[in-house]
Amino acid sequence: MPLARAFVVPSLALTFFIGSCLQSSAQTPVRVGPAQPVTTKSTQTAKQTAAPTAKQTAKQTAKPRADRSADLHFKDLWLKARQGKDWSRQALMEQFCKEHKPESLTREKILSCMGTPDITYEYIGNVAGRFTDLYQITGKDNLRLEIQTDEAGRVTGLYQSQSPCKCDLYPGPAPSSDSVKNSPETVMKTLSSSTPLEIGRLLQVFGKPDYKDENTPPSFPTPLRFSSYVWRLSADGRQFLWLRTSGNFDSDLSKRPLDVACIIRMHKF
Repeated sequence: MPLARAFVVPSLALTFFIGSCLQSSAQTPVRVGPAQPVTTKSTQTAKQTAAPTAKQTAKQTAKPRADRSADLHFKDLWLKARQGKDWSRQALMEQFCKEHKPESLTREKILSCMGTPDITYEYIGNVAGRFTDLYQITGKDNLRLEIQTDEAGRVTGLYQSQSPCKCDLYPGPAPSSDSVKNSPETVMKTLSSSTPLEIGRLLQVFGKPDYKDENTPPSFPTPLRFSSYVWRLSADGRQFLWLRTSGNFDSDLSKRPLDVACIIRMHKF
């Protein structure tokens, strides 16, 4: 279920001080009270550009330092919670969501507090820069945390679901390591092209996929059909390229444009 918090925008308080009294008289002026200093434009500029004091500098650096220390402490608890058979991070997950507004979080902050995700989906092409990170929450693997971020690294979705933290790309066993013919770097370079890419052209560039499932209908009545193609990108079986296309059931499969282009990285311990 999504966890959302309202934005809180602090208001800016502006204070103005105007103090200038001029008196004129034909008689000899009489001064009442101590003379008031005259603030000129040059003295105002000098105050604004003056170097911050040691106290001001200490105050400015204290909060980021405290935040980093808190992040490291939470990360230590998060990683150590993964011990034993029936371990659980649910209490830590709920604590994190209470202490942080999801709308103000970034992927950098998530990684600093929780470390490397168990599974990462990195989208490329038209939605380059978007990520979906999955974290396993329990030893029984019946609960996971899903975090979505946009191109700027801002968190757009923070969900917990009662699902195992895994990615099933194949209906059967994964292909052997000798079938790896592409790397994440070459895939990223090819798919980062601004030219619309058809699956027929990509099959020529990447070669025969390790797995494909073509013209699969969705779970509702429609002439739309989906096709998925998967290539293994590393010998250890932890990196894959997943491409998906869609089109009418009678359209040319090779001419269909990409719906999804994604590199999947499995870091599960």
